[in-house]
Amino acid sequence: MAEQTDKVFVSGMYLDRVHENAPAFILTNQTIHVEKFIEWLQANKHLATEKGYIKLVGKESQTKDEKGMNKRYFEVDQWKPTPKEGGSPSVLPTYPKEEIDEKSIPF
Repeated sequence: MAEQTDKVFVSGMYLDRVHENAPAFILTNQTIHVEKFIEWLQANKHLATEKGYIKLVGKESQTKDEKGMNKRYFEVDQWKPTPKEGGSPSVLPTYPKEEIDEKSIPF
């Protein structure tokens, strides 16, 4: 069973609705309050991966805004693959790196 972690919400970055007349290639709108977001990033560096990334998930809450629409927000994606016994976590399968003689293939 996966380990339960506390939810971490992003401060200073907001998930806005795309205008109904926007072209199809516009997928999302975000607003960033630079000072608040930088402060949040500094306080949450420990959530970054080994390569320095923090993965975010845009969500919609059940709480309504003043227009009666569900509020939207960003949450830190803290999912990590479960390590296999006797090894490191593997997301993709690994295959042997051996050369195959085409003559040995029966078709």
